[in-house]
Amino acid sequence: MQIRDPGAILKNAGFRATKPRLLLLELLEKSHTPLSIHDIVAKLINDDIDRVTVYRSIEAFVRIGVVREVDFQGQLARYELPDTEYDHHHIVCTKCHKIEDFIGCDVERIEKKALHQSRSFSRISSHSFDLYGLCNSCA
Repeated sequence: MQIRDPGAILKNAGFRATKPRLLLLELLEKSHTPLSIHDIVAKLINDDIDRVTVYRSIEAFVRIGVVREVDFQGQLARYELPDTEYDHHHIVCTKCHKIEDFIGCDVERIEKKALHQSRSFSRISSHSFDLYGLCNSCA
């Protein structure tokens, strides 16, 4: 996923486009899988970014929607940029916790079926969909 203009996104959200914030967004942009806060800190510590700055920035970015928090069945929370172009989901290995992305889940059909069965809901506003199993190495 690519951020059009990270500096403008931060400024529009009321944040200064500081070097640590821009480096954090750049790291998430380059990552092919969601990262835990520990992974993020470990990768940015060499850039002389304070651990507290990473935590506060992630929290703020999640709050404003610049970063998405992903929770895989009680594992450590992980963070990624929202995918505004595709219906983006994950396959997670239940043994080694390897994560891969996949695109699409036929959400329209699933939403229609769910609403047809529901007695209490008339509209779906968002969804999440992750698959769990064993990767080739663990199978």
